Amino acid sequence: MSELMRLQVARRTEFGKGPCARLRAQGAVPGVMYAVGENIPVTVDAKALAKAFEAVRYSKPLAVSFDDGVERVVLIKELRHHPFKRSYLHVDFWGIDLDKPVDVTVPLVVTGRAKGVVMGGKLAVYREQVTVRCLPHRIPDAITIDITPMNIGDKIMIDALPVPEGVEVLFDRSFAVLAITGGRGAQEETAA
Repeated sequence: MSELMRLQVARRTEFGKGPCARLRAQGAVPGVMYAVGENIPVTVDAKALAKAFEAVRYSKPLAVSFDDGVERVVLIKELRHHPFKRSYLHVDFWGIDLDKPVDVTVPLVVTGRAKGVVMGGKLAVYREQVTVRCLPHRIPDAITIDITPMNIGDKIMIDALPVPEGVEVLFDRSFAVLAITGGRGAQEETAA
């Protein structure tokens, strides 16, 4: 666990709106760590949580250390924000095993400029993220799609996504992730 980012947490003993509001006023964020067979109420420093979240987001493992020296590997499952203040209300950690595959959501990143777009077509993005299954140390930051060779009418299906070795994209049926559709200029050219 030496290469994982670390986050110090403390076990929480008080529950309810009042104690949680007091924690937030002191610069802490209440949360829960969900692990196999146990759910541990925790509290974490808001600034340290913000720094850790910026580095790992929802798809990278994080080592959380308790006051008593116990360490667990987790993913940030959910981080709730205040509706209009720049603060966190609650965090949920999901305890994982580094030797077992996990299902996580990974963003799709589009690079290049498609030939079809240059000819007047439009890029239609149907999905901005996909769910993948892999070991925690193989979780990609993003899946990058180069659209440079695509013409009008071309589409990329989910089963054709370029994923790293050991990463499996989860889907029930193959569907389009993005396509180059005919734009106004392309329709006028075909009509002429």
